[in-house]
Amino acid sequence: MSKSLNMSLAETGLGSLPLVLAIEFKEPLTPNAYFQRQSAQALANQLAFELAKQLETLDGLGLVWMAACYDSAQVLRPNLPIFESLEQLYRAGIRDPLDAPQVMTFQALRGAAPSPELAVDASLLGGPLVLVPLMIVGSAAEIARANDTLEANLLETGLTDARTALMLVEALGAQAEHARLMTLNDLAAMMSMQYAHVGMQSVWSVIEAVVFKRADTEASSIEVGDGLRVRNGQIMLTLQGFEQNQMIDTSAIERLIQQRQMLALLRAHDLVVQLDASGWPAESIDMRSADYFIRFSSPSLLRKRDSNPFVEYRALIDTTHGLIACELFDADSQSIAYAYPLSEAGAQALKNRLADLKRLPARRVPDQ
Repeated sequence: MSKSLNMSLAETGLGSLPLVLAIEFKEPLTPNAYFQRQSAQALANQLAFELAKQLETLDGLGLVWMAACYDSAQVLRPNLPIFESLEQLYRAGIRDPLDAPQVMTFQALRGAAPSPELAVDASLLGGPLVLVPLMIVGSAAEIARANDTLEANLLETGLTDARTALMLVEALGAQAEHARLMTLNDLAAMMSMQYAHVGMQSVWSVIEAVVFKRADTEASSIEVGDGLRVRNGQIMLTLQGFEQNQMIDTSAIERLIQQRQMLALLRAHDLVVQLDASGWPAESIDMRSADYFIRFSSPSLLRKRDSNPFVEYRALIDTTHGLIACELFDADSQSIAYAYPLSEAGAQALKNRLADLKRLPARRVPDQ
């Protein structure tokens, strides 16, 4: 396991090992984000039982977990803030570092998590997978042995038993297809396959490099494809757009949709992305917002942007993804720029900016 994932409770003389309970559904749905007290208490004992099956005994080991479920994008963020918070709360709750490690369950109180880092981002839920974060704690020697055992066996033996499944139905308010305990390295392998399945392997390569620190991102330049790269610890995305008078075909639309999806995924993992327009003349790009940009066909037009040289526009609409781009025209009905939203918020901000212009009949993109 990466050193960044094997955290230490140095002040208490204990070490820790982060894990997840990965719960998959047959189809995307939004389960209960926080578990009720009764469900959480029962699950705490059951999770200890599941871990004891894997490790033969929990003697000398403790367990700390949050009774809630998260999207993987919230769990896998730089510095693993959910696990850092669990570690801090556990450390604060230990009466005496020399005592035997304890089982600690943290829950939301009237919908409020015990720390900001443990607050569930419900806007990310709604997929086929949720994660329950947990950590085992113990002496450095015990944690090292547990780490070796779980890394070697958990991918094959981590499926939970029927009793755990029944408890999860009550806690989640939904039927899960299956649930398994996973190390973070196992989770990374699964996420890599899932991102590759939807054509986002380049995005996962960035997440792996930055979150899992698979490379020295502070002192290297990593080209991962699809316009993405990591340079000196900074994630950069080369912006895509139409060339003036270009035939707008399916592949051009797909590139813009991919650009938006890549940004959404990276931002969901709380990664800061610098938008790189260096392939175009700098004086032709208007980037007043981080969520949309306008590229003018002539640099001189951008210098007049405060007087808005465009007077009308035509929206390019996709039935699935909504607004893809806007073509902007001057008073002579000449096309002078394209505007590109980079998110749903960007689409709304762009619409607001163009609200006073004449709206031409939208152009519909055929179904992909």
